[in-house]
Amino acid sequence: MKRFLPLVLLILISCPLKDAYALTVSDMYDITKLVNAPYDNRDPHINNNGQIVWEGRKGPGEAAVFFFDGSTIHQISDNLANQRPRMNDSGQIVWQRLDGADTEIMFYNGSTVKQLTDNSYDEEVPVISNNGHIVWHGFNGTKWSIYKYDGTTTKMISDPAHDAKNPQINSSGKIVWQQNDGQGDEIYLYDGATATRVTNNNFTEYYPMINDNGDVAWQGRFGNEADFETYLFDGLIIRVH
Repeated sequence: MKRFLPLVLLILISCPLKDAYALTVSDMYDITKLVNAPYDNRDPHINNNGQIVWEGRKGPGEAAVFFFDGSTIHQISDNLANQRPRMNDSGQIVWQRLDGADTEIMFYNGSTVKQLTDNSYDEEVPVISNNGHIVWHGFNGTKWSIYKYDGTTTKMISDPAHDAKNPQINSSGKIVWQQNDGQGDEIYLYDGATATRVTNNNFTEYYPMINDNGDVAWQGRFGNEADFETYLFDGLIIRVH
């Protein structure tokens, strides 16, 4: 074995290091260009079945929602300012639409489009779970609050006395968001009945995410520090990095 060791080392050393990283995405996967249009197509979202939804900007102040069902591209909205589409595994889609004065929440159930909100305030960043429940943050005139649509009714689920933003929902209906307590943004978790404060510190926490196991992750930083850290809550709060 010792006689062959120098030869093996020689072969390894003689191989350029860059060759070990020569593989590209196209070597491992087929890349398909879905759209070839003279306007911006942005903010894509894909579900677990490979269906894709995105925003296509056709001109100044014009944006439509497009849906790729695996074989065909469909335009499912009008050409007004339709933005930030999100989709579940059933192909149901939500997005925000500027109606001229403010943004409202739109819902595509697989066949028809329904407007879920109609008021004089902004409703933004909707997301939809696999059971068809939808959450978003909306302005009520003084504060931002979290709203949930369960397929029948819309309900405010955050404390209206404090700004709450950026909700996410999992398949079990658990919802997370960030809420300002006057000192900074904290993370809240809603179990379907009660909202529980996950964090209580001098940090500022942003953009929580939740998976179907109920694990929550977010970014946070202390005071005016430049660096954000990543945190995980699985019953205990852990700093990941």
